[in-house]
Amino acid sequence: MQTTIEKPKNVLRLSATLFVACWIVYCASYLGRINYSAALTAIVADGVFPKSQAGLIGTVYFFCYGFGQIISGILGDKISPYKMITTGLICTSCANLLMPMCTSSHVLMSIVWGFNGISQSMLWTPILFIISNVIVPEHRQKACLYIAASFPVGSFLSYIISTLCIRFASWRFAFIVPAVIILCVLAVWITVSIRANKLLGYKKVIEKSAVNENKADKSPMGKLIISSGAAIICLGILIHGMLKDGVTSWVPTLITEEYEVPVFFSVLLSTLLPIVNLSGAWFSTKLFEKVFKDNEMAVTAFCFALSLIPLAGLVFVGKYSIVICVILFALFTSLIVAINHMFITLIPVRFAKYGKASTMGGIFNATTYIGCALSTYGFGAVSEKLGWTATVIFWLILGTLGVISCLSVMKKYKKFVTSK
Repeated sequence: MQTTIEKPKNVLRLSATLFVACWIVYCASYLGRINYSAALTAIVADGVFPKSQAGLIGTVYFFCYGFGQIISGILGDKISPYKMITTGLICTSCANLLMPMCTSSHVLMSIVWGFNGISQSMLWTPILFIISNVIVPEHRQKACLYIAASFPVGSFLSYIISTLCIRFASWRFAFIVPAVIILCVLAVWITVSIRANKLLGYKKVIEKSAVNENKADKSPMGKLIISSGAAIICLGILIHGMLKDGVTSWVPTLITEEYEVPVFFSVLLSTLLPIVNLSGAWFSTKLFEKVFKDNEMAVTAFCFALSLIPLAGLVFVGKYSIVICVILFALFTSLIVAINHMFITLIPVRFAKYGKASTMGGIFNATTYIGCALSTYGFGAVSEKLGWTATVIFWLILGTLGVISCLSVMKKYKKFVTSK
C-alpha cells in the first residue's frame, strides 16, 4: 500500500516520459548503425574501397559491438544509466560525423566504425536497467513490449534516410544526417534524464538492487548462470543470432538470383520487412502471457519450431511464385523477432532481482552478435560452395538445434523464475 501512495501522477507521468525517451534513443541509434550497410553499395560503386575492404569495416563493427556489450552490461549495473546513454549518444554521433572524412584508408574507417560499435554498445544495457529498475512497476510489462518496436522502426527509418541521402546527395550524407538527428535526440535525452534522476532517483535503485541481490542469492555470478540455465540459453541465443543475421542478410540475394529480379527489389524488401516484423514481438508477448504462462523458454522453443516451417519452404525456392517466397521470408523473420524479444528483453529483466539485469542483457546481446559475425561470412561461403539448397538445409539444422536447446533448459529456467 505504501508504494501506491508514494506514486503521485507526476511520478507516473515522468516514468512514462522516461520510457518514451529511452525508446527514441534506441530507435535513433539504429540510424547511426545500419546506415553503413545501406551505404555499402554506394561506397563500393564509387570506388572508395573494394568489396573485401568495405566488408571488413562492417565485421570490425560487429566484433567491437559484441565485446562492448559485455563491458557495458557489467558497468550498467554499477554506474548511472543516464551518464552511459549520454556518453554513448555523443560518441556515436562523433563517429558518424568522422566517417566521410576517412576515405583515405579502410583501416582508418574500420577504427572509426569500430569505435561506433563500442559507443552503440553503451545504449541497450542501461536502457534495460532503466526498464527493469527505474520506471515504475506499473509500466514495466508494457515497456518490455513497446521497446521491441524501436528495433524495426529504427531499421526502417535508417534505410529510408540513407536511401534518400544517397539518391539526392551522396553516401557521405548517409552518415552526416543521422549524426545530426542523434545530436537532437541527445538534447531531448539530457532534458528528460535530469528530471528523471531527481524525481525517480538512481542511488536508491542501486541500494535496493543490492539488498535484493543479497536476499535472493548469495551465490557468485558463475553459480547464478548455472542455476538459471543461462549457459544453455546462450547456445540458443548464438543459434538465433546466426539465423537472425544470416538468413536476413542472404535471402534477398537468394531471391535476386533465383527469380532474376532487380537488386532494387531486394533493397525494398530489406526496407519494408522490419515493419512487418513488428508482429513478431506482439505474437511472442501474447504467447508469453496467455499460452505459456510466463515461461520465456517455452515461447522461444515454440517459435523456433514454427520457424522450421518457412525454412522448409525455402528449400524449394524457385519452384513456386516469388510472392510465396516473400511471404515465407516475412514469416521467418517475424518469428526471429519474436525469439529475439524473449532472449534480449524479457529474460534479462528476470535477473533484476539479483542486480544483474544489465550484465545478463550485455552477455546475451554479445552472444547474439557473435552469431551474427559468424553467419555473415559462413553462410556466404556455404552457398558459394554447395549452393542455396544446402545452405537452407543447414539453416533447418540450426533451427532444430535451437528447439532442442530451449526445451532442454525450460524446466530449470522455470524453477529459477519461480524461486524467491
